[in-house]
Amino acid sequence: MKKKLLGIAILAALAGVVCLVLFVIIPKSHYDKGKDLQSLHKWDEAVTEFESAGNYSDAVNQILATRYAEGMEKRQEKEWDGAVLAFQRAGNYNDSQTQIRVVRYEEGEYKFEQSDWEGAVTAFLQAGDYLDSNTRVYSTRYAEGESKRSSRDWESAVLAFEQAGIYADAPTQILATYYQKGIAKKDDKDWDGAIEAFEKAGDFSDARTQIMDTDYLHALDLHSLKKYDEAYALLKKITGYRDVDTLLSSDNHLLAVSHAIQDQAIKQFSTVGNVVTFGHYEQDNDLENGKEAIEWIVLDVKGTQVLLFSRYAVDYQPYDTRKHVAWKTSSIRSWLNDSFLNDAFDSIEQGAIVSKNVNNSLSSYASEKSEKTSKAGENTVDKVYLLSYSEFFSNYRDKIDSFLCLPTAYAKALGIYNDYKNSSGYVWWWLRSPGPSYHTGDYVAGVITEKGNSWTGEYVEHKGAVRPIIWIDLNSASFIQVIDP
Repeated sequence: MKKKLLGIAILAALAGVVCLVLFVIIPKSHYDKGKDLQSLHKWDEAVTEFESAGNYSDAVNQILATRYAEGMEKRQEKEWDGAVLAFQRAGNYNDSQTQIRVVRYEEGEYKFEQSDWEGAVTAFLQAGDYLDSNTRVYSTRYAEGESKRSSRDWESAVLAFEQAGIYADAPTQILATYYQKGIAKKDDKDWDGAIEAFEKAGDFSDARTQIMDTDYLHALDLHSLKKYDEAYALLKKITGYRDVDTLLSSDNHLLAVSHAIQDQAIKQFSTVGNVVTFGHYEQDNDLENGKEAIEWIVLDVKGTQVLLFSRYAVDYQPYDTRKHVAWKTSSIRSWLNDSFLNDAFDSIEQGAIVSKNVNNSLSSYASEKSEKTSKAGENTVDKVYLLSYSEFFSNYRDKIDSFLCLPTAYAKALGIYNDYKNSSGYVWWWLRSPGPSYHTGDYVAGVITEKGNSWTGEYVEHKGAVRPIIWIDLNSASFIQVIDP
């Protein structure tokens, strides 16, 4: 019995020894080794030993502490990604999560100093709301803009300032960048590039003046290359600037260009049948893009004066709203010499238009009359008026190929095709003459039919296509200013 009890005691002692070895001595050995490795900054090996120590003492906490210490070391060594990984492995130990943002912020500052703009921005973004990280994103872009601008990387500079948003004076710096680009391009004689840059600079500093100065220097450069036409065109854009007016009035080469321009325009306006432009009026029915140049057919030339006849029907108006009316008192005459005149021609153009004594006697109308033909009116003085029956049939019908009339898009929108439809697309148009009346008491005005070579009468209160005529004086100072402003 004693031997049996002794055996049990020995076995228990052996079990105790085994437990001591397994659960104390070996784990402690791993723990102590982990501490030694930790002090030697051998982080992965230390973690391995602490993991082998299992639940001995605070081995689990030492794993997190090791990773935290590793993160701090890597942060000091600027191993940013390694530091972040270590702090992530440290979980919620101490202020590990805050340290992740600290690392990214310090990384952002470091990369900022190295002019690694993209790296800095990325790091500050990853720092989240730590300190002024959000502001540092924009200040980095601002500094990038300044750096890119100093190296003449203009477009990158503008992009950086745009990305800086409203930080500091970033919007103004965008304009300043374009301005400096303009100065650089101008110094390099890249005239087009300079103009484009100064235009983008808007009202920054003296950008508007710089545009004129660029044109001025460009013109002088062209003049030196004997490209007088191009030099003249640029100088005409900036009259009044520096000595431009003196150059235009005294330089023989430039004067020759001016005379050639005027001679060519006068020749164009002096050839019957030619199509010329003069004045501006809404025609394409797109009110946002401004008025379009009016096209005219040259119908007659008398000395320095030429008669222009609208190529298209520019508007859609009644002859008058009353039934008993002559040209002198008609609403269409008032409209032509007021609304249309002022809308279609500026003050200089109006100065070139001649006030004409307009013959409205019966002899200027149809050669055959009857008791049903409306009475003639008094003569008038007009700047803008309409052809008469006699002028059309006796003077001008055979001078040009066709008097067929198409309306402009604007005139169409006023209702020509809604009120008067035909398959050809051509429309009838008003004369100023009385027309033949087929019903007693009716008052009608003459019109040229859509066929372009015959006439009839139309009730004055009806709307019709309007084709104005004007006389202009090619020798007037106003006309010269129009063709060579």
